[in-house]
Amino acid sequence: MSSIQVNDDLLSGIGHRLELRKPNREAVESVAAMTSMHFDVEGKAAPFECIVDSATGVGKTYVMAGLIEYFAGLETPARKQFQEPGDAEGDGGQKQDETLHLHRAGPDLEDG
Repeated sequence: MSSIQVNDDLLSGIGHRLELRKPNREAVESVAAMTSMHFDVEGKAAPFECIVDSATGVGKTYVMAGLIEYFAGLETPARKQFQEPGDAEGDGGQKQDETLHLHRAGPDLEDG
């Protein structure tokens, strides 16, 4: 059985380039780890879906940018779909969810 695989050097570089605050870097690292758990440890098929639940003004855009850079920088690229609803909770924009759909490229996945 494989272990969770997170590229710490890649994460460090992204954190530096984007000047990610500690909680945002940890969010990127957490999604990377959970994605690896889904594909590498549990051997599950695509898609992998997760929700980054955060309040307005905490850096959701930086987290999403960090995730895009992270998954684009891996040796095994992933196709990504990011959704950012305007007012997902109906609370005047105080809380928004970022939905991330990941499809890991590979011989078992067709393009499209």
